[in-house]
Amino acid sequence: SKVLSDKNARLALNHATNKAALVEKLLADKATVVHSPLLPGIIDIPEATATYPYDLDKAKKLLQNVKEPLDIEITTSSWPELAAVAEELKTQWEVAGFRVTIRMLSVPEVQQAIKDRDYASLLFGEVLGLNPDPFSFWHSSQKNDPGLNLSEYENKEVDTLLKDARETLDNNEKQKKYEKLQNIILEDAPALFLYNPDYIYWVSAKIKGLETTKIVDPAKRFSNIENWFIKTKRVWK
Repeated sequence: SKVLSDKNARLALNHATNKAALVEKLLADKATVVHSPLLPGIIDIPEATATYPYDLDKAKKLLQNVKEPLDIEITTSSWPELAAVAEELKTQWEVAGFRVTIRMLSVPEVQQAIKDRDYASLLFGEVLGLNPDPFSFWHSSQKNDPGLNLSEYENKEVDTLLKDARETLDNNEKQKKYEKLQNIILEDAPALFLYNPDYIYWVSAKIKGLETTKIVDPAKRFSNIENWFIKTKRVWK
């Protein structure tokens, strides 16, 4: 995509995206807006220095510097949540001046498109664990399948930080590298970060003792099951 190779266009997309409205409208506020490749609360680093708040006027001003036609195709899955998000992004971005089309694929088709890097822009998700290693998402060696650098991002300083952070055993040193990594990626703006969805499941009101904070896969909702209880009674001590 020639237009997305222009940093002004990518910054304009960031400022043209009302993430809070998207989360409220489509996810009933059951998600957390994110602004970074590293999720808050998982890695203990300060907030990013480069931020792109919703600012339609700023987005339009940035687009005045873009020489290419403002045509963007969003490739995404036909999964209902992603389909709805794509439509909302189309609406928001067109207000800023972009012309947006949506290429909706079945799950197998979008998996093949990802494998082939057959997209101009891609709306998709990443799964990050409690001990995230962002190497596969951002290192230049991971630009081709089976790597997960889906924006085909390349930055030599980021490559070094990813390699050093992966190899260090000093947690404080690792966090410093990730903090620097976060700010460089956001400054380059190779991707637009939207939200982290809540994991929602039903629990009977009779069950007590649940202390769920972070769940990275369904099985983790049972991680403190030994503390669950239903009935209580007084006992003499």
